[in-house]
Amino acid sequence: MEKVIVVKDLVYAAGVTAIGDVHDNLANGGVAIFNSETGALLPAIISDADYLDLKQFIIAFNIEGTTRLTKGIVRRGVVSFIEGLYIAPVFHTVQAGGTNTQLAFDIADADVGDVSIRVADNTFTGQYATAMYNASVYKKASDTVEEVVDELVAKFNANTMLPVIATVIGAAPSFGITIQSQTRGQILSLTGEGLLEGMYRAVDGTENSVLPVNGAGVDEDVLQHEFEVSMYWGNSNSREIAASWYSQETGAVMGETYVTKTFTEKLNKPYIGETNVSPNYTVYVPSGAATLIGVLDGIFAKLIGGAYTEASSSEPGDDV
Repeated sequence: MEKVIVVKDLVYAAGVTAIGDVHDNLANGGVAIFNSETGALLPAIISDADYLDLKQFIIAFNIEGTTRLTKGIVRRGVVSFIEGLYIAPVFHTVQAGGTNTQLAFDIADADVGDVSIRVADNTFTGQYATAMYNASVYKKASDTVEEVVDELVAKFNANTMLPVIATVIGAAPSFGITIQSQTRGQILSLTGEGLLEGMYRAVDGTENSVLPVNGAGVDEDVLQHEFEVSMYWGNSNSREIAASWYSQETGAVMGETYVTKTFTEKLNKPYIGETNVSPNYTVYVPSGAATLIGVLDGIFAKLIGGAYTEASSSEPGDDV
């Protein structure tokens, strides 16, 4: 079982004080954590008394107006807790030519002929044809190198076959072009043709090229993760049908970035032996929600972070 909990930048437990309030009063995008035995809300500043003898907790969260609750999560069964920071994606940037005489395009104002740079998606795929674009200009004797470079850049930026951002670098007589992918994780290849057949190329993170980084906590990944675990909402996508068929909203917001709180719980078999089920929970919190992140960190530190690492008894606290 996997549970994805996407929340908004709201006050912790917005609208509720007890578990009985959640279905009517928990705000859209809100999250609250309760003692599953008593139904009491765990406060924003959790004290030793609040958690010392707490055996199970429940997380309540509201996704676009529908409130959901986890099962009772057994504290002694939590075996891992991982926090992930948002990491901005970096798009692959390649360079043709350069800004000095050693790296610049080796063409002169008086040269005549085809000037072409071909960029292709070099990311491995076995399903789709490789996307590519060839920017080509026929240079006349009356054209300056600067004019030709400007025209190549304009063609790259106007193309829709392989979205990139091209930029002129350098100044007369030393010119080059940087070309940045607009697709996360994409690797570009670069080839010069015609008068640029032997041009300098940088595609591997050296000489001002930049290798791609997928990033973490990016909105589209959160949306995909949320969707993939929501089969029981009617979102199985087991048939090729329109998205309008899916029955439940998802909470991820496009344009938002997220940090993660992920933990795994081991459940016991109904007989003596090793555990055989490991529910996984991931809480996505907007990366700018400093107050809410601080509250959740404080609560999870009590419930999970130090709950059992030094415990000698079979359960936390004392039963009385």
